[in-house]
Amino acid sequence: MSTSTLKTIIEKLRVEETRWDAILDLKVLEMPKMVTALLPYLADPEWVIRWCIAEKLGDLKDATAVKWLCQLLKDDDYHVRKNAVKALLRFGPEISDRLVEYLPHPNIFVRRHVYAIILHFGRYAVPYLEAQVTHAKDWFVLHRIIHTLYALGGIQAEVALCHGLKHKDHQKEIILLLGSMRCEKAVPAMIKLYKEAKLRRCILAAIAQIGYKTAVPTIIGGLANGTPAVKAHAELMILKIGPACLPHLLKAMLVDGMPYAKLLALVEKIGPEPALPAIYRLAERNDVFKERTKAFRKAHPLPNTNKRLGGFINFLGDIGDALLR
Repeated sequence: MSTSTLKTIIEKLRVEETRWDAILDLKVLEMPKMVTALLPYLADPEWVIRWCIAEKLGDLKDATAVKWLCQLLKDDDYHVRKNAVKALLRFGPEISDRLVEYLPHPNIFVRRHVYAIILHFGRYAVPYLEAQVTHAKDWFVLHRIIHTLYALGGIQAEVALCHGLKHKDHQKEIILLLGSMRCEKAVPAMIKLYKEAKLRRCILAAIAQIGYKTAVPTIIGGLANGTPAVKAHAELMILKIGPACLPHLLKAMLVDGMPYAKLLALVEKIGPEPALPAIYRLAERNDVFKERTKAFRKAHPLPNTNKRLGGFINFLGDIGDALLR
């Protein structure tokens, strides 16, 4: 079929009596350089022409048409915009990396529709967004990608956001978003970033959201396995978090290879009083722990050993039982 056939179909589309037959003809039309021939009609003054061409481009799924369909998302006619969305959806998540450049588009319809399309692709869009996180240079585009990944959620999105931490201008927002996602795998990266004084409040807020029960053991692990810098940052974080670390510091002392002298020193700095009942209970039931804390217990005798203490101290006193179960 030739260009003249396409022109004939377009003219039939303009006439209401022949329109439905023309729509079917356009559906089955095949011709060389089809996309090139169709593109000029996206600017046609008749909305029905733009509507039909958008649908045909979606049927063809030629990637060269993506940018033109994105421009059609700001069309004055609602039906045309809707068909442009449907056409883009037919391309699948592979076009997500092409769509991100339209996330900060000045037209609200383009922004909304592109965002909705990527969300519709769901987790299948994440690998393409992750590639953009790595290479994006425009601040606002990257900002939009970050929040789109957050909206998509899931393990892959968390990994992509962790990669985004290399962008210094976006570290604060990514840290807080990872905290909101309770992303455990982000904790090691946060320990390394704790050297930046401007990030510390954000990191501590994120750690609190992730949960001390989950995050603190990883931070304590940095005392044994990290570089000298990581060990220093981990220690600062533990001291800043404070009493919430005490149960985890005691539990870590039961693990071979952990620097128990450093752990005891941290307990000392935080304030050992709330942890003393737990320390003495563990010493009674675990010979290794008893030996490791011998000097510490001598320096910190347990007051009123015959009297049960209440509140938070009583809670910590029960940790010894829980750790040995």
